[in-house]
Amino acid sequence: MKTRRWMAALLAVLLTLSLGGCGKETVGKGSGEASGDNTIALLAPDDFAGKLHQYTKPDQHYSLAETEAGYYFVSYGMLYFIDRDTQKVSLVCAKPDCDHMQDNVCNARLNGTALHGGEEISYVRDIFENTVERKTVRAVEPDGTAQREVQELKANNSIGYERTIYHRGYVYYISEGVLYRVKYGGAKDSAEVLWTPANTGEDQVQGNYTLVGAYSVQYALWAEEDTLYFMVNLPREDGTTRDTLFACDLQDLSVQQVWETPSADEVGAWETTGVSASQWYISDGTIYFYLAGNGLWKTDLSTGKTEKLADTGDQIPYGSAVYSDDTVCIVNDIPKFWETSEKVYPGSPWRYDADALFVYGMDGTFRKEISLQPLFDALGQVSTIELVLTDGQNAYFVTTAMTYSTQDGFPIGNKGDKTLCRADLETGEVSPLYTLL
Repeated sequence: MKTRRWMAALLAVLLTLSLGGCGKETVGKGSGEASGDNTIALLAPDDFAGKLHQYTKPDQHYSLAETEAGYYFVSYGMLYFIDRDTQKVSLVCAKPDCDHMQDNVCNARLNGTALHGGEEISYVRDIFENTVERKTVRAVEPDGTAQREVQELKANNSIGYERTIYHRGYVYYISEGVLYRVKYGGAKDSAEVLWTPANTGEDQVQGNYTLVGAYSVQYALWAEEDTLYFMVNLPREDGTTRDTLFACDLQDLSVQQVWETPSADEVGAWETTGVSASQWYISDGTIYFYLAGNGLWKTDLSTGKTEKLADTGDQIPYGSAVYSDDTVCIVNDIPKFWETSEKVYPGSPWRYDADALFVYGMDGTFRKEISLQPLFDALGQVSTIELVLTDGQNAYFVTTAMTYSTQDGFPIGNKGDKTLCRADLETGEVSPLYTLL
C-alpha cells in the first residue's frame, strides 16, 4: 500500500499514461485504441479542492481529480481525462479491442464516484460479494490499471456516497444521517462520529430501503484548512426545511452553526426562497452563494455580514452555477418536470432550455455573455446543459441531445446522447469535445 504524503507543492511523481480514444472532427468517442504516451504528474495537496466538487443542483454532484496536465472525471461509472493544453478528452482505457462494457475488464469502468487526486486517484464504490454489499474506498493508477481496495467503510447503505470527500489524510462520509471520518486506509471500526442530527424528520420508504428519519437529512461536505464544513437540509418545527451550514474544528472536533439560508425578508425572493441556496462555494472563510432569479451573494462566516455582489434576476430568471476561486459561471436553464412543458417548477432538478453562459468574477463583476448556439448547431436537439467545472479559463458542461424513434409518424422511444463540451471564457468559443458512453 502506498504511503500518502501531505505536500504543499506538486507531487514530483511522473507516470506514463496511455489513454484510449480517437477523435472524429470536433467530437471524439472512445475506441479503446491507445492515443500515445503522455507524461502526467498528479497533484497531491491532500487537501479538499472546492472547484473540483460542485453541487450543481439538488440531485447532481460532479467530482473530479486534477493533475498538472488536466482533469479526471466520472460519468455513468466511466473514467475520462481532459487534457488541459490540447482540450482532448480520452476514455481512460488503452486495451486493444475493449468494448468498455465489462466490469473488471475495461480499465475505465470504475463504477465509482467521489474522485480525489493524490498519488493515485481515489474513489468510492459498492462491492458485492456473495450477496453481501460493502462500501469501499478504492484507488486506481492514472492509466486505469492497478485498481485496488484501500479500505472498507463502516456504513449501511450507499445513498449519499457521491458526497464523500477527502482532506488531510482522512475520509469524510455520511451513513444514515450520521457524519463520520476515518483515516485514509484505516480500519472501518476506527471511524469516528463527528455529528448526528437531533431533529431528523419522518422515516421514508425508498425502493427496497426503509430510510430512518436521520437518513432523510441531506448533506453536502466541504473542507478548508483545519475546518470541515457540512451543509445540512434540516427539518424545522414549522414543518419546513432550511439548508444550514455547520463548521467542525478539526483540531478539537467541536461543531458550531455558522450560516443558514437567508429569508426573503433579508435578501428578497428567489427560486427556492428560504429553503436553500441554488449553489454555494466556500473560500477563505467566506461562503459565496447564488440565489437563482435573484443574485450573487457572500457572507463572511466569522462576522455574519452578508453582501449582495450582483443582481442577476433580470438577465437570468432561474439558472444553475459553478464556482472557482476567481470565477462564477451561470447557465440560464429553467426548472421543469419535462422538456416540452411550458410550466415552471421552481426547485426541480430537471433543467431545460439553456442557451447562454454568463461569466462573473467572484466580486460580482459581470465579464461576458457567451452564446451556446454552436452546441445546438453541432449536436442537434440539445435538451439539457449541465455545468461540471470552471477553472477560470474554461467552463465544462455535459449536454444531452435527444433523438426519437418513430413508427407511423408517432414517437415510440427516445435516447439521450451525452457530450462533454467546453466554453473558452476568454475567446467565447464554444465547442463539443467528446461523446460520452
